[in-house]
Amino acid sequence: MVQVEIGKIYHPKQLPEMLYKCIGPLTGDVVNEEGRNLPLEMFVLTDNYPRPHFVVIEDKILNFLFPGDDFYLVHLITHSTNFDNLKIEDHHFHNSILDLSNSYITRDRFLIHHNNIIYPKNYGEFDIHQLLIDFEY
Repeated sequence: MVQVEIGKIYHPKQLPEMLYKCIGPLTGDVVNEEGRNLPLEMFVLTDNYPRPHFVVIEDKILNFLFPGDDFYLVHLITHSTNFDNLKIEDHHFHNSILDLSNSYITRDRFLIHHNNIIYPKNYGEFDIHQLLIDFEY
């Protein structure tokens, strides 16, 4: 089975119905069957975001309510300068077949269901570590 890869650029489908803007992760915990606390990362859904063209995968999110029904934490590639988006620079990505010279990437994170990412075709790769550092400044 083909997997969606961290850092890769993919084209989403069924937008905006299956794209959820989120705040987080927020830390919490849950008690398991043995009575031990297990740490969790939770996301709070919000709304209002620019029109995306592509998504960049930051991480895979395991769904504890519905195991196997996973989501991905993504950033959107857009032409919008609103929402405090970061201008995409050459050092952010490599092996891209896209012209990203006039594009921005959202600092905001979004959740997208794995069925709403068109794969195996990807359009390049972002350096997620460098991107997250640049989001801070």
